[in-house]
Amino acid sequence: MKHLLYYFSIILIVSISTTSCTKDDVTVTETEDPIENPIETRHNDLMDDIQTREDGTLDLGCFSINLPFSLTVNNEIIEIETVTDLDDVLLFLETNPDSIYIDFVYPISILDQDGNTVTIQNGEELGLLFATCIPENGYSEDQFPAFLIDMQSSCFSMIYPVTLSDLNGNEFVTVSDSSFIELLSEQDLLFFNFPFSLLTEDQETIAIEEISELINLLVECTVDQGFVSDSFYLPSDVGVCYDLQFPATVITFDDEEIV
Repeated sequence: MKHLLYYFSIILIVSISTTSCTKDDVTVTETEDPIENPIETRHNDLMDDIQTREDGTLDLGCFSINLPFSLTVNNEIIEIETVTDLDDVLLFLETNPDSIYIDFVYPISILDQDGNTVTIQNGEELGLLFATCIPENGYSEDQFPAFLIDMQSSCFSMIYPVTLSDLNGNEFVTVSDSSFIELLSEQDLLFFNFPFSLLTEDQETIAIEEISELINLLVECTVDQGFVSDSFYLPSDVGVCYDLQFPATVITFDDEEIV
């Protein structure tokens, strides 16, 4: 829920002024004579989303991965103690995309937005955390970057199916949280297609027809629940952090002021 406060106040300002896994429904076919110790020809798609910063931080969405950690690469355990170690593995992945299996060895340690160290026990937890990160860029009057809206990060959950689009206008239909998480891990940037519906904590269905309605609901949820923070962050392309002085006033798309 704290993720919402970090971004939505500034998203409102930016929008008005400009007028980072689980697999879903996988069918497995067993063979009578399986190969002994097979090498899987797939990898955790979140590996492609890791960004290495100049300070050595390994960013993945709205959190960073703490060193050291281990990877399983083609049934071997590789210790990652430095950024260079990871770069070597990712280079191998880039040059051999069809012949490598790679994933984290869990549990792993991450640093969240508040500077807290959190232990992630499995890929499902990692995918969920990545999908609920609010994107830092891509907002406009016509586009709202997709992130997983659920009762843990907001006051609502999404009613499926939900359709998303990429920058080229290609559409993707998600039918569950798990397929939504999987899709976000595979694609660089996706946007919500309107309309879609949200379910409230009281099991009330709300149809979202346009971006302004979604932002208003999410901001009101944040304020009503009393989630506040000492700071908020501008999108990464601005590269500036400001302290938020309370009381603060947010102006919604309907010109309503929320203190």
